[in-house]
Amino acid sequence: MSSPAVAGATDSALVTIELMNRAGLTARVSHAISKATLRPALDTVAKIAQRGPLRGAPAFRIANWAELVIAPLVAPHGTVRRAQLFPDFRAEWLWHKGIKGPDDIEQGVILYFHGGGFVFGGLHSHRRLAARIARASGVPLLNVAYRQLPKVHITETIQDGLTAYRHLLDRGFAPERIVVAGDSAGGGLSFATVLAAGEQGLPLPGGIATIAPFADLDPTVRRTHPNDAKDALLSAFSISVPALVGFAHDGELDLSWSPVNHDFTGMPPVFIQVGAQEVLLPDTEQLARRCAEAGVPCTVQIWDKAIHVFQAGADQPELVVVTGAGSGIGRATSLRFAAGGSRVVVADINQDTAEETVKLIADAGGVAYPYRVDVADVAALEEFAEAVLAAHGVADVLVNNAGFGAAGTFLDQAPADIDRLLSVNLRGVIHGSRLFGKQMVARGEGGHIVNIASGAAYTPLALLNIYCTSKAAVKMFSACLRGELAGHGIGVTAICPGGISTNIFNNAEVFGFDAEEHTRQRSKVTGLARMLDLVPGHSADSVAKAVTASVRRNTAVRPVTIESWFAYVLSSIAPPAMRIATRLSDANTMATWSDRLTPRRVRNSVD
Repeated sequence: MSSPAVAGATDSALVTIELMNRAGLTARVSHAISKATLRPALDTVAKIAQRGPLRGAPAFRIANWAELVIAPLVAPHGTVRRAQLFPDFRAEWLWHKGIKGPDDIEQGVILYFHGGGFVFGGLHSHRRLAARIARASGVPLLNVAYRQLPKVHITETIQDGLTAYRHLLDRGFAPERIVVAGDSAGGGLSFATVLAAGEQGLPLPGGIATIAPFADLDPTVRRTHPNDAKDALLSAFSISVPALVGFAHDGELDLSWSPVNHDFTGMPPVFIQVGAQEVLLPDTEQLARRCAEAGVPCTVQIWDKAIHVFQAGADQPELVVVTGAGSGIGRATSLRFAAGGSRVVVADINQDTAEETVKLIADAGGVAYPYRVDVADVAALEEFAEAVLAAHGVADVLVNNAGFGAAGTFLDQAPADIDRLLSVNLRGVIHGSRLFGKQMVARGEGGHIVNIASGAAYTPLALLNIYCTSKAAVKMFSACLRGELAGHGIGVTAICPGGISTNIFNNAEVFGFDAEEHTRQRSKVTGLARMLDLVPGHSADSVAKAVTASVRRNTAVRPVTIESWFAYVLSSIAPPAMRIATRLSDANTMATWSDRLTPRRVRNSVD
């Protein structure tokens, strides 16, 4: 496939244009929100830097200081760091502990330049992105914090890039095994550094790989490009300020400062990723044209509705295992992770429903694998964990979701019924965490375990005795496991939903009633499920959102729904009130409240 805009700018068979899949709903919504919020904010900041008392250097210095705010960001677990000092700037080696470090000069190496419009960013802001690139490529990476405005001019910034490249050559790295890479301003600096190396007679690297390169300091082309009105983050105006205010001499920009104005003859192969709506797409078009004119192999990937340097926010787990994923919360969670780019192992006791979930994921462009497993069967769970490891590798995230509900008087429940509920709701969580947790620890790269508990974990209800007990145990187990695994970089979260409209109501066991009353009570449970369909925030997807957000934030406990939050707070500050609620949750009282709260149309539909 080819993009009309870029294809029109090139006529060489050596230039390949790849249009990636049409953006999913999440990407499109994120694009719209960013355009409505972040872009106006950046335009305002650019106006402050362009005129007024903070014009130029003062505004640029404030942008420099923002790097300190991002200092707490850490590299992914398993990343090895080593400082590399230069006379005028700093750099940092990053590599995954599973590969050889930069002292092994026989392997390849990446020279990386961060983005930030030549005024923002550094080692802290781009450490996670750079470390993930190093891990994915399997080679060490030198992340360079080159000098920026207002300290130096663009010509001196290019000299910093050249100094870092010379350092790699002096260490003994073969030039053909060096890839110069960067994003945004760092992408433009990547091209400028290689061009400067060629001008000085140095051997050129094996390739250039960039993300949305800012390679033309002159904003003229971008101002007239349709994408100036479409970009979700940057405008032609905002990105022009550093160049026009900081670099220009008497309002004039030297054409030689921009890589797009150079002859690319003899340049190494080029790879570029850019968003289809980005205001920097014209820079990519011009770079592709230079490659075509010089006969340089160039591959351009264009991503629909991709926010500028979207790769930095794609800190998505590669492999996710979800149990009880054939319906309800498990299915919604699987769909959310798959939409974010994760491969999902869909496990359920029902093979057919697992395959239905996999089909939904595949239809949306995702990748998933169906498995049948009964989490109450420890031997089967062990075989499942081994099979996943052998076929797909170590899971980055495990979601222990399988479970079922049971209501009724405790004294009327048979031992077999109690054992079955505890086996699925509690022991399945324990053994799933044990098996997959061991794999995560052995790999040494961190991970996350999510255990679906319930608001019932801290809400004692007389008619849900064993269910509440199992969920309270899951919550406490998660807290203990979180402390144990923290040193391994593995987070553990207990998700505590309130009433969620899923099959758990339809499949719930009801004890302690005669046949006629049993039928009536099951109808009430079904009616409650239908009632929840009418209440915002009580869908399975609401829980799935909480799961994915908790993995990103490493949240310890996450209530879901307003009643779960209320009970969570009340159980912390007023335990006696919860005990009173328990006495009000006997069979007769609950039946009365059920009749009063259930809408008439729902009661009529189930009676």
